[in-house]
Amino acid sequence: MSGVHVQPQFGPPDAAPGVPRLIAAGLLVVSAALAVGGSFLALSVRRYEFSLSGPTVVVTTAWGVGIDPPPEAPTSVAAAAPLGIPLVVAAGAAVVAAILLLLSARRPGDHVPARMLGVVSAGLLGGSIWIIWIELTTQASNARAAAEGGIDSGFRPTVGYGPGAWLLLGAAMVALVAVPLLMVRPDDPPTGPPAGPHGPWPQFPPPSGDPRSGGPGPWWPPQQGDPPRQG
Repeated sequence: MSGVHVQPQFGPPDAAPGVPRLIAAGLLVVSAALAVGGSFLALSVRRYEFSLSGPTVVVTTAWGVGIDPPPEAPTSVAAAAPLGIPLVVAAGAAVVAAILLLLSARRPGDHVPARMLGVVSAGLLGGSIWIIWIELTTQASNARAAAEGGIDSGFRPTVGYGPGAWLLLGAAMVALVAVPLLMVRPDDPPTGPPAGPHGPWPQFPPPSGDPRSGGPGPWWPPQQGDPPRQG
C-alpha cells in the first residue's frame, strides 16, 4: 500500500546571518567619530576671578590648554601631556575592527579576530574616556573646595564641562552598547538535503493521478489501439 509521501521541509537559508556584526561595526564607527571630534572641543572651562584683576579663563582640550588672557611669562600648564593620543589610537583600532566586521558579515563561520579586536578597541576607548572624566571631575571638586575657602580673599574659581566632554561620554556609551553584540557568536549555517531541481525548499505532495501517489489517474477518452480498461 502506497501513501502520500511528503519530503522534509527546509526553509531558505538565513538572509542576514551577520546582522549583529553589522550593527556593532556601525556603532564602533560612530563611537570613533564622536571620540575624535570631542577631543578637539573644550573638555573643561575653568574661570578664575580675582578681586584685584580681571578674570582668567582656561579652556582645556585633549590636545592642550588655552588661557585667556594669555600669561605674560611662559607657563608649564600649556605643556601638559595631550590626552588625545590614546583616544586617536583607540578610535583607529575601532575603525579597523569595523572594517573587518563588515568584510566578514556575509561569510559563514565565527570570525574571532574581528570580534575580539572590536571588544579590545571598545574597551580601550572607554578606558581612555573614563580617565579623562576622572580628571575633569577632580578639577571640578578642587574648584568647589577652593571657592569655599577663598571667599574672603576674593579668589573665586569655577569649572564647567565643555561640549567635548559630553561627546566623549556619548562615545563611551556607544562603544559599551557595541560590546554585547560583539560577544554574540554567530550560529552555524543551516543544513539540509542536497538541492534538487527546485532547491531545498518545501516540496508539495504529487498531484492525484501521479503513479507515485497510488491513486487513480485522470479519465481520458479511449484511443484506437489502446488496451481494454478494467473496472
